[in-house]
This record gives sequence, C-alpha cells and structure tokens, in this order.
Amino acid sequence: MIIPEVESAAGVSDIEGSRLEEINVKGARQKISDSIIENVRKKLVDLNLGIEVVDFKIKKIDYNTEVQKKVFDRMISGQLRVAEKYRAIGQGEKQRILGKQDQKKKEILSQAYLESQTIKGKADAEAIGIYGNAYNRSTDSRDFYKFMRTLDVYKSTIDTSTTLILSTDNEFLQYLSSPK
Repeated sequence: MIIPEVESAAGVSDIEGSRLEEINVKGARQKISDSIIENVRKKLVDLNLGIEVVDFKIKKIDYNTEVQKKVFDRMISGQLRVAEKYRAIGQGEKQRILGKQDQKKKEILSQAYLESQTIKGKADAEAIGIYGNAYNRSTDSRDFYKFMRTLDVYKSTIDTSTTLILSTDNEFLQYLSSPK
C-alpha cells in the first residue's frame, strides 16, 4: 500500500526523474532500493507517523524515452531479421517445389508427346497400307485415286477469286481441259 503523502515526502518521484538516469540500472536494483528506503525512512521520521519501512521491492523500472525507443528499435530490427530469415527459407522452399513441379510437368508432356507421335505414326502407316491396297487393285482404282487427289489440290488452291494463267498442256489442268 502506498500512502501518497509518504510517496511525495520520500522523494520517490525525484529519484525516478533525476537519479535513476544517473544510476546504471544494469545490476543496480539493490542500490536503487537502498536509496529509496533511506529517503523514505528520513521523511517518515520527519512526519512522525509511527511507520517504519522494513523492506522495499522494485516492481517496475521504465526506461527513459530515448533509451526505450532504442530498445524497441533493437527489438523490432531483431524480429525483422527473424522474419526475413523465415521469408528467405520460404522462398527457397517455394522455388524447390516449383522446380520439382516444372520437371514433373515436362516429363508428363514429353511422355504424352511420345505416345501421341507413336499413335500418329501407326495410324499413318495403316492409312498408307489401306491407300496402297486400294491403289494397287486395278488401273481404274489408280486413275480414280489420282483424280481424287487432283480434286483435293484444286479445292485447296482454287477459289472464286483465283486467277490462273497456265498453258493448256499443263498437267495441273488435265481434268479440266479435256475429258478422258
């Protein structure tokens, strides 16, 4: 319990304001306690209240504003270093995971491309076989195949706005110039 008259009479606020700044707080709590007890005892004797102070404990010591700011700045910079370290670890892990993911993606796409090309090759071989069999059946089938291929070429190269200037004996025009 703190009696306001004793607190002001003991000069505790004076010690907090002036002498605490002079005393090296690091390891000097006992010196501060002894100084406060001595001042309180002197003031209590002067006030003649019949109270004797036996012991005194410091509950809290505040830094002055300049020191407090430096302490907080150091704490903040320490926490920022720790946070930056964790961010760097996280970024490294992210890059490792993305690298694995990219490698897996490349492997899957490569395998899919290989399979698609294999299937396409087999289909082309089968189509060539079918065309070969159909083409070699008779002279008429060969002529018909040649005619169909020529029509496909006409379709892909000639439209309504195309103008061709060719000689009449050009093989490209064989089906358009004279019927066989």
